[in-house]
Amino acid sequence: MYTPPLHPCRTDVINCTDGTLVWGISLYSSTSPGAAADGYFVDWNSFDNKIYSFGRGPTQTTVDAPLTGVTQGSSVVIRGTVMDTAAGTDQEEVIERFPNGVPAVSEENMREWMEYVYMQQNCPSDAEGVDVFVKILDPNGDWYSETVTTDTNGVFSVSWAPAIVGDYHVTAMFQGSESYYTSYSTTTFTVDESTAQNDVLSADEIADATVNKMPEYPTLEMPAYLTIDIILLIIAAVGVVIGLLVYLIVKKQ
Repeated sequence: MYTPPLHPCRTDVINCTDGTLVWGISLYSSTSPGAAADGYFVDWNSFDNKIYSFGRGPTQTTVDAPLTGVTQGSSVVIRGTVMDTAAGTDQEEVIERFPNGVPAVSEENMREWMEYVYMQQNCPSDAEGVDVFVKILDPNGDWYSETVTTDTNGVFSVSWAPAIVGDYHVTAMFQGSESYYTSYSTTTFTVDESTAQNDVLSADEIADATVNKMPEYPTLEMPAYLTIDIILLIIAAVGVVIGLLVYLIVKKQ
């Protein structure tokens, strides 16, 4: 099947002040001119027999963080998406091709991307996503922020290692463009104290634990017969001493 239009017709929007091109798209209206009002332009496309409405469309931003506590010092991955939620994305033929939603793209790729999504043209090989401003509020009220760009699936992610224990609040904001309205989303995550720090014992705790693990010193009871023997030995020793004293006295006389 030959997908490009058989004749190169485009509809271009020109800045009437300086004559520069605002935007253009492959569209051929053979029946009547388009109508513009309230920032939207509506026209018939003879290429596919559909009516198109051109203008700034809504978006949806999502952001997710770990649902379980993150250990202090470990990295946390904050992930989300920015999707085009214009009315045209609800068409069955669009949903079949984009079951996860239509990603938002940069202004530079808008014409080729819209022709790819709605007019069955080739996907632009150099398509880029949109910038997302991610800011994280820590438990002390300080902010960390970073601007990241979504991919052609509309996905963005930030990897960051929080240093403070407590609850964090995350906001991801797409600030909009000439083609999209702004959107944002929020989430939270918790950082727990490091288990390695909890397991560190002081010198006194280590000493007490070591002493408590040592076996008790046995208490020995002296048998009764040993006591009698000791008494007899003492009496015998006293008798010997007395005998020696008597012998020395007699010898001197």
